[in-house]
Amino acid sequence: MSKNKKFIFSSYVLLVFLLLVLLEFFSYIISKFFLSNYGALFDKNKITQNYNNYLKKRHNILGWDARHEKFNAYLIELDDEDARIDHSSFKNSGKCVDVYGDSFTWGHAKEEYSWPSVLSELLKCRVRNFGVPAYGTDQAYMKFLLNNNSSKIVILNHFSENVIRNINQFRNFIYPNKNFMFKPRYIFDGDSLKLVPLPKISNKEISKFLNQPEIYLSNEYFIPNGASGVQSYGFFYSIKVLKIFNHWHFKQKFRNSSRYIKFYSKDHASGALKVTFEIMNDFYRRVSSQGDIPILTILPHCRDLEYFLKSKKYPYENLANLFVQAGIKYIDFGTEIINKQGNNFKKLYDNCSGHFNEEGEKIIADIFYEYIHKNDLLRKY
Repeated sequence: MSKNKKFIFSSYVLLVFLLLVLLEFFSYIISKFFLSNYGALFDKNKITQNYNNYLKKRHNILGWDARHEKFNAYLIELDDEDARIDHSSFKNSGKCVDVYGDSFTWGHAKEEYSWPSVLSELLKCRVRNFGVPAYGTDQAYMKFLLNNNSSKIVILNHFSENVIRNINQFRNFIYPNKNFMFKPRYIFDGDSLKLVPLPKISNKEISKFLNQPEIYLSNEYFIPNGASGVQSYGFFYSIKVLKIFNHWHFKQKFRNSSRYIKFYSKDHASGALKVTFEIMNDFYRRVSSQGDIPILTILPHCRDLEYFLKSKKYPYENLANLFVQAGIKYIDFGTEIINKQGNNFKKLYDNCSGHFNEEGEKIIADIFYEYIHKNDLLRKY
């Protein structure tokens, strides 16, 4: 090979090398400042909480509870029964309704505007709010099981996004957080629910867990580098960025579809639909067996309502169909909100990625009030 050809070849090699370096550099920037912030990549360095402090604060069954943690803008105020502090006119009246769920149950940052408080004013009796921000339907049900002092009417709310939380053991794989957020979950084993308890990882093992979580979490669907498409943060960044196209959220985003609709499929590998239904069905049977009145609901994300306007169906319709097949009465707030608001539903939310505003909270309370009176549940109470 002539010197001129060698020079040209060496120049091409150098150019390719520089392009690869640039690609890796830009992939690193994208990974660090975008993908890891949105849960596409799991970056263990996002967790800054001292693990010993976590061990002191954690709830040994639920993972976290309203009394054990503060959540973003939420001011956590609980009474002696571990229910949210009640500022309604009936805070000292006899209890008539208990509500369980996540932040959509906890409600508005100002308690007097939260729908359980508004419902209390409508029913003229105390509605106890046991909602906990960031819970799955599973944790909400477990919290109910820990409470041996139920009201006559007991509500379990399933916020539509909870379907992914119900197959998760470490929330940080889905939503980056500075704190450790381990949680229990249920699996459907044979013909019944089986509890997979809160992972108990010692202080000595936590570093190994962060590097090899698959060793510790055998029932985690969102394990990094697994079927969900969540990737672990690190070298080679360019390959990790390419693999993001297989991420459960991004795949649906590219298809302009509901991001968690696949988890409501009967044949999804995670089994999320079956597990979610069985949790809610178990709650329904248990409340009924103790002589109380269960109410199951599905609360929609604003994006669910956008999806309905486009496709004329809700992402969670398979769950609703299972309730119908089992003869279980439930409230589909998606249908109720569309019936009341039509295309004008966005005014009920802070924004279409957020929670209900004051007007939205009132709509939820009104729908509950109408349902309770239509079915004459207060007379039974």
